[in-house]
Amino acid sequence: MQIGELVRRARNSQRVLEQLSDEIVRAIGKVVFNNAQVLARMTVDETKMGNIDDKVEKCRNKSRNIYYALKGKISRGVLNQNLADGIIEIAKPLGVIGCNTPNH
Repeated sequence: MQIGELVRRARNSQRVLEQLSDEIVRAIGKVVFNNAQVLARMTVDETKMGNIDDKVEKCRNKSRNIYYALKGKISRGVLNQNLADGIIEIAKPLGVIGCNTPNH
């Protein structure tokens, strides 16, 4: 596959992800919210810190707050303009972030 084709496909994928970003963030947040009890227990068991009830509340609050903080936000192009001060905020994607987690 040619570099130009890879770049074209990557940009197309990025556009699709941006169109679905609210749904993706909501789905991840919903999984965290709905599994807060299990996640809290795993966290306390693994770190030996905190208590389960507080961790459940933290999982639920953080998942909800992160969704509302990211909902409707854009991740590229002009983010904000302050014409009075002559400031324009622009975001440009620089690459791909990957994550690898161990299975238990």
